[in-house]
Amino acid sequence: HFGPEWRAFRERLKSVPGDPGLDPSVISIADIIVQRHVWRALDWIVRSHQTQGMCSLPYVVFEGERKVSNFLPMLIFLLNSTDPYWMKWGSWLGFCWPGFIAALYYRARGLDAIGHTQEAIENLNMAQKMLGPCQEFDVLDARVWRISSLDVDFNLMRLHSTADDGRPIFSQAERPTGWAPYRSFVHNFPTKARIAQAYVWSALRQNTFYRRYYQAAAAECPAEVARAPPSLALLAWPSVFAVFMTPQIFDIWGEAVRLVVFHLGAWDHASHWEKCTECKKQLESRIPKEQAILRDSIPLKKDNPVLINWENEDGAIEFTSMDLVAALHLAFHSSEAFADASVLLCSSHLWMCLTIRLITEKPMLISDLANPNAGRPLDMKLRWYTKTARGVLNLGASNLKTLVLRDELLRAVLPTKGCTNDMDAESSRGEVECYDGSWEMPSFVPFGAQPSLYITARWQPDVALATSSGPFLVMREGSAGKFSRTMRGQFFFRTFKEIARASNLNVTLLIFDKTRLSFEDMAQYRAAITFP
Repeated sequence: HFGPEWRAFRERLKSVPGDPGLDPSVISIADIIVQRHVWRALDWIVRSHQTQGMCSLPYVVFEGERKVSNFLPMLIFLLNSTDPYWMKWGSWLGFCWPGFIAALYYRARGLDAIGHTQEAIENLNMAQKMLGPCQEFDVLDARVWRISSLDVDFNLMRLHSTADDGRPIFSQAERPTGWAPYRSFVHNFPTKARIAQAYVWSALRQNTFYRRYYQAAAAECPAEVARAPPSLALLAWPSVFAVFMTPQIFDIWGEAVRLVVFHLGAWDHASHWEKCTECKKQLESRIPKEQAILRDSIPLKKDNPVLINWENEDGAIEFTSMDLVAALHLAFHSSEAFADASVLLCSSHLWMCLTIRLITEKPMLISDLANPNAGRPLDMKLRWYTKTARGVLNLGASNLKTLVLRDELLRAVLPTKGCTNDMDAESSRGEVECYDGSWEMPSFVPFGAQPSLYITARWQPDVALATSSGPFLVMREGSAGKFSRTMRGQFFFRTFKEIARASNLNVTLLIFDKTRLSFEDMAQYRAAITFP
């Protein structure tokens, strides 16, 4: 279906030695392709962006009888070559969109070489748009076209030199002098990679300090006190975030533990409890009567009663952060069970938990596994709690009262780009100096790895009857940011499924299955595959 210019372009890229962007014949063919097919490409972009609103939604292209009136670029992946639809859409089969993206890239290099940098930027911007609003068409084969989408992104960043907010994208030591391929984060951003590595090692060191701190404290605890079930209070928002803590609590102390559960937002949201309906039933009896204060004081959104409604119908602020503080203070200090609790557990967004930290002097254990700023009040600055947290979470204090549980090391640093208390990266000077290394390591939040139940189920080869072809299990992703629910994710996993079938692999994809497997069931598979 493809015209001779596509084949000539591909073969020239294949045969040219060294960097194709320095070969005049490559630039010439790229220019011909862009000028000849630019209107088809613009049509492609307009059609593909019709699905922009579906990027973060569950997306199934066809259910039952197919009725499609207009061509959409995604259909290239979903219709086989003999489908009757191609009788009227056959002209699209002659448009090699990966080749056009490559042509835009090499044409941009030629334009930049003769001083037309703005036109080069426009070509790279168009190349990005060709990849689709959800990046669903990012299947460029570097072995064929000698580039990847990251080459487009990286060199576009280089040509822009500054971000939308005016701050420099590259540190002084990182900025490339000319067109360069994207190899890896460490290779292309060595200064930022060095800082990230320093964060990880510092986090490991800090984590060791805190573990030893608590181990020493536990060793001094009298045996009879250590054996007694503790008295705990828990604040969860959204309500289902309670499951980040309560299974471990019940596994350690059983039902005898004294636990009172406060929550914000609706409790009976069935879809949120799908992973542990038993948890919901187990915790309902532990909700105190003072929960009514939070229910009556905190307005919720009508279309999603899990979320706090901070504004009225006109968009004006109606419920403020101080109103929230007042409601929490009244509920907590009206509850005898809260007063009796020796530790307050908070499973929510970090801004919420540190707001509560200012309300009570109780020792706190914070589960910080979600977006730290999600759902914050409209009158609250994005990083209001940074300096406050550094004071509250100071290891130098004689009595450490706050510990944060986190799921990965890089999040051990506070969610700010600050370098010191006196200089942060919110200014151009701070940004450059931080990235160049002339900075002091910021204070770290006292944290520990998220505790989990010990899994005793083990794979038994004689039971599983596993062979080199399986069985394999492809796991679902976590509760947040489900890649498989996006259009790009749907394409990825459907392609994965077809490759497994064609290779005679015994693969079960839980992404397309609502089955809930126990640990014992999972142990019957030779391998469990996860996609972070």
